[in-house]
Amino acid sequence: MINFAKPSRRIKRIFVHCSASNRPDDTIEKIKNLHSKPKNISILWNGKWVNCFGWKGGVGYHYLVDYRGNIETGRPLDNIPSAQRGFNKESIAICVLGDGIYCKAQYNSLTHLVSIINEEYNNTIPIYGHRDVNNLTDDPKYYTTKTCPKFDVKVKLGLDDNNLLIREDKKMVVSALALTAVKKLGVWGFEKLKSKAKDKVLEKVNGVLGKYGITKESDIDNLTAEQIVELRKEVVSADKDMFLAELDKGEDLSKTWKDEYLTVFWPTFLVLLCMVFLWSNPVGKELFTIVTDFMKEFWLIFVIVTASGCGCRSLAQSYINKKYK
Repeated sequence: MINFAKPSRRIKRIFVHCSASNRPDDTIEKIKNLHSKPKNISILWNGKWVNCFGWKGGVGYHYLVDYRGNIETGRPLDNIPSAQRGFNKESIAICVLGDGIYCKAQYNSLTHLVSIINEEYNNTIPIYGHRDVNNLTDDPKYYTTKTCPKFDVKVKLGLDDNNLLIREDKKMVVSALALTAVKKLGVWGFEKLKSKAKDKVLEKVNGVLGKYGITKESDIDNLTAEQIVELRKEVVSADKDMFLAELDKGEDLSKTWKDEYLTVFWPTFLVLLCMVFLWSNPVGKELFTIVTDFMKEFWLIFVIVTASGCGCRSLAQSYINKKYK
């Protein structure tokens, strides 16, 4: 259990780092030794001998999360970290052990840690990955070539557009508002989707609602016709199969589209089946012979059948677009 107390220095950002090693023997204790021991000492790190940094302040991070999700303290919070050049002064640095491979326990611990820190600052401290410093400065001397923590902090921690944590109470309000918008605007096939796919639809709706500054249900009723059209375009792909695939590639959602499609085309299939049946018996064959003799040209039959099929397909497309527009 981590007990966080505000340091005496000002804090403006939290930065997340990785240890650049997936080896189980590269532990937190090793990182502390690597940072603090004299430069003339070498330590085996990630399979290579590396000279220690010799930092008088000790380990450069304030918190470290091990491979099992356990959190350990490092440099005292009142001391400036040695972690991200140009952005150390007003920051808290956290290191997650790993190099692009992390377990659920580590993500959970990281989320818990940044939540505890932000509680003391009324959720005003943005969170970034080390690699994100390039988006925070125009000064080339502070650019980094590092890619740590090798995951998208905003996505993994569920941050908003300002890289701030979204509080649970706000998440519930936003999700409820998005669900209301979906029901009022009739998003295509929403009720037939599985829960995981529904969540992804709501995420898209939330993004559009945020774009228009919609924070309460009454705002939805005041959307203009143009805004409603744009919202539907944002959420519903023109290609229904692609839309379903985008929602969740791991789920078989294409059945929703096929069911509606076959509902319209089933009669066409039965008609063609009857034609084959008639042609396969003497009476039906005689009837077809009379018709073909009358029309003189067999290709006219082909044209009529093809036109009928195209007409049915157009009818089906019109039916589906009208129902789910």
